[in-house]
Amino acid sequence: MKSFTAIAPIILVLLNAASVSSQATVPPTITCEVLEVSNQYQGDRKELAPLGYLIIRHKNAEDQKKFSDWLKGHNGAGVTFTTPDGVRHHGVVRRLKVCFGRGLLIFTEPVSVKERDSIVVQLTSVK
Repeated sequence: MKSFTAIAPIILVLLNAASVSSQATVPPTITCEVLEVSNQYQGDRKELAPLGYLIIRHKNAEDQKKFSDWLKGHNGAGVTFTTPDGVRHHGVVRRLKVCFGRGLLIFTEPVSVKERDSIVVQLTSVK
């Protein structure tokens, strides 16, 4: 019993460190509203055909500053986003400097989403 009492503080420190470490590694997420969806590519350069984009903004008014700060801090970051059909996609998010609080989400795979849909965006890489 005496030896357990001696190592109990060490165990608590390790458990606390593991808890903080696991919390720090969870990528931030934010729910966004889709404002615009790209059209199907009409040009003759087939290598550009898979490119698509969404113009997004914060979903909830109380998240406006959070989203703005998030865009400023993660401009060009890789993201995973989940569409209303539950499918996860990969892309890159860019801040649109001329459109306050708006982001450009670029991707290369078919995405089933329409204007006013909600998507959940999660960082997958941080610069």
